[in-house]
Amino acid sequence: MMTNFRHTLLFALFFLLLFGIAGFVVYEYWPRIAGPTITETNISDGMSVSDFYINIWALVKNAEHISINNRPVLANTDSEIADQIALAPGLNILEIKLVDHFGKERLYKYNIIADADSPDLSG
Repeated sequence: MMTNFRHTLLFALFFLLLFGIAGFVVYEYWPRIAGPTITETNISDGMSVSDFYINIWALVKNAEHISINNRPVLANTDSEIADQIALAPGLNILEIKLVDHFGKERLYKYNIIADADSPDLSG
């Protein structure tokens, strides 16, 4: 009877340890498994600006290569990107593409509306 209880207890402790290790591994490595992401940014989809340019700022995670509208952008040591993009009057589509070390890509699309009056170029 005591041997059966001991085997059951060891079996239960073994599975608790196994699930604990598995949970820890998932908790530690999930950001790397999830791929590149933008965690914060100053732009939003559908936003309207009153100028023909926009200053973009974003905080990225797990991104090795970053591009805005297919133009490479470098992140600083704090994983922040900052860039200024010229806009055409009306609807503009901004695409921010992130690629991680393993080649996993994530594409973020933002529709930005430039509501500024057209500049007078007649002189």
